[in-house]
Amino acid sequence: MNKQKFYKISKYDFAVAMFILLFSFSLMSFKNLNSDNKKAFIYKNNKLVEKTSLSQKKVINIKKMKIEVAEGHLRVLESDCPNKICKHSGWISNPYQTIVCVPNKILIEIISDSKDIECNAVSY
Repeated sequence: MNKQKFYKISKYDFAVAMFILLFSFSLMSFKNLNSDNKKAFIYKNNKLVEKTSLSQKKVINIKKMKIEVAEGHLRVLESDCPNKICKHSGWISNPYQTIVCVPNKILIEIISDSKDIECNAVSY
């Protein structure tokens, strides 16, 4: 049986690939999600408990939960809830991302002060 190549890679394929990569990186450079203008809002029982900037490095204690804020990111460091789903959510840093701990009735969300950031969709 004779094996034939159905498609031969040419220099134009590499040019198209490089164009796509450069275009992607240029779009990322226009995205201005500076951590200075992002704030984290922490609610317990639908009441605002804490409002903090993500540019500060600190640990927030709420009941039996520890929330770590560092370098523009936020995560649940420790929690006493049974499944620890909030802890396994990991770091969040983008506007409109949330962490929810249902047993402790805590909601953590990130909001940006920037007017040019809009949320079209959130997918998990």
